[in-house]
Amino acid sequence: MVKRIEDADQMDLFASASMYLSQAEVAEFLKLPVRVIQHWESLGLVHRELSGKGRRSKYTKQDLIELNFVKSLVYEHGYVLGTLKEKLAKLEAPYCYDPDDTIWDNAEKIWKSKSEIACSELNRIKYEFVPYMRQVLDKLPDSDDTELALNIIGMLRALVRGQRPRLVRRSAGAAGKARPRKRTGKTKKVRDSKNMDLIDFG
Repeated sequence: MVKRIEDADQMDLFASASMYLSQAEVAEFLKLPVRVIQHWESLGLVHRELSGKGRRSKYTKQDLIELNFVKSLVYEHGYVLGTLKEKLAKLEAPYCYDPDDTIWDNAEKIWKSKSEIACSELNRIKYEFVPYMRQVLDKLPDSDDTELALNIIGMLRALVRGQRPRLVRRSAGAAGKARPRKRTGKTKKVRDSKNMDLIDFG
């Protein structure tokens, strides 16, 4: 489920904007041609709070947030206008969402947040990840923070891709002085999957 931007955070995005703006002012504020805004409105991609057409059109900060969302999807994330309206119909209007955290899942035909996808992937690989993590801690007891972080990231990347993780050792020159990590005895093995079921990244 894609979370909407909080009202307070929305207003902060355009704190310097006037309460009501003309179409030309909106175009200047968002660095867009007026004809582009008009085209998006004709396609039904924008839901203005106030009525009015042409030069009499007045826009609010809420409209700026929605226009900025559409702008980001089109210009920064490469969505095509021809199919964007159909996809946006899956979202609640007005579109007060973070464009950098909103992704269209073409398989399920729904919008998802990056954090939602990340949590889903972590839950999928958690049964494989923990044993590999224990191997890293056993084989790199004196590793520094950077070396340990590199291995954790590498493990996550490999498991998400369905590959077998490999242990990464940095050279002595690159590692510098390693800070030994305190170990409190041997790592316990997971006795059954119920222990892992208690871990939920959602």
